[in-house]
Amino acid sequence: HVQALSLEIFFKLQDEDVWTEPIFQLVLEESGSFFTHVCCLLREFWLMSDVAFRAGNTRDLRSALYIQNDILMYINDVFACDIPRLSEVLQEKLLRVAIAPVLLRSAVLQRPSAGGRGWSEGQGDVLSPVLAFYLLHDL
Repeated sequence: HVQALSLEIFFKLQDEDVWTEPIFQLVLEESGSFFTHVCCLLREFWLMSDVAFRAGNTRDLRSALYIQNDILMYINDVFACDIPRLSEVLQEKLLRVAIAPVLLRSAVLQRPSAGGRGWSEGQGDVLSPVLAFYLLHDL
């Protein structure tokens, strides 16, 4: 499992003595693309949640939110490793790849309709504002 393996690597890098080693630099360099993929996966589950929300499909919505929570727990575990430079890379990717372009954009661009599901078709990864605010709160 990728999450468990990557966390095992990160836990081994917690010792500050390792931070000057070439392996640490390699992990930092590769973590940028890895965390981009993690954030893209998070975005995909947000979009799946939105589709289920719009359709009123509570089972699929719960399923997508459950997996989203699993990803958020993994992200929390990475932050809990307490490796500042690694956390900076993850924070930057979360903001630039997931939170700002999807959640904040969805919350700002749209106004909720009377039914609370104010979305517009054809806006790509713009979510229902209600769901966007829920997901922002869930972070």
